[in-house]
Amino acid sequence: MAAKKPFKARKTRERAPAPTKKIGPPLIPNHALEVEYRKELYQLVLEAVLPMRALREGYAEDRLTVSSMALLKKKAFTLAAKFVRKSNAYSRNRMWTVIEELGKELTVGVAELSATLRNQVVANVDLITGLAAESQEKLTKLFQENGPDQAKTYADLQEYVGNRAKLIATDQNAKIFTSLNTERMVGSGLKTFEWDHSSAGKVPRPCHVKRDGHTFSLEGGPSELRWPDGSDANSAFGGKRGDEGKPGWAINCRCRMRPSVSLDD
Repeated sequence: MAAKKPFKARKTRERAPAPTKKIGPPLIPNHALEVEYRKELYQLVLEAVLPMRALREGYAEDRLTVSSMALLKKKAFTLAAKFVRKSNAYSRNRMWTVIEELGKELTVGVAELSATLRNQVVANVDLITGLAAESQEKLTKLFQENGPDQAKTYADLQEYVGNRAKLIATDQNAKIFTSLNTERMVGSGLKTFEWDHSSAGKVPRPCHVKRDGHTFSLEGGPSELRWPDGSDANSAFGGKRGDEGKPGWAINCRCRMRPSVSLDD
């Protein structure tokens, strides 16, 4: 009869540590809204700085006239107000779902955000009129450089305005989304978020790559970055002054927030 094999106790499986926090999905700006704003901004500025008479006669004023600037400001306000209104609607709908998933209730409405919304409209009106003034100066130089070649002048101006409009639309879409989301999350009782690096840029900011996966406080303005204990975190990963702030605040930053809730609370 064969001898019995000695009994061996099974190895105890190590249990994974219980999660200490619940993390929501990354908050991604509305790309379709960005594209819409870019196209309308491009068209508005191009029409303001390049009336057909100037193209036909081959000259440009050094600056926009008082009457044309007044009309531009009126149109710029309409465009900026629509953009901010749509951004706010998207933020509200997105945050409603995310905050509910994290076990909280969205309690911040338009009334509490009125100052932020108003400031964002004013900022975008300034950006639109500023781009028009810059483009007017660019047009004057193009007429001097290209002479009678009006086709090249028009093409060069289109490229210039298009590039600047894209930068402004991308930057403002992210900035407004970040600002509104932060206020909504703080007002609804959330305290922290996890940095999510998008890896979308051709030349990522090294300090933003290092922030990926770290948890930060939602407190403070969009240009501020703090650790959960309230201490400054902007300088913790190096970088320049322009790299500071929460995800989406630095120019052309495509990083995102992932709101989080501590399960120990």
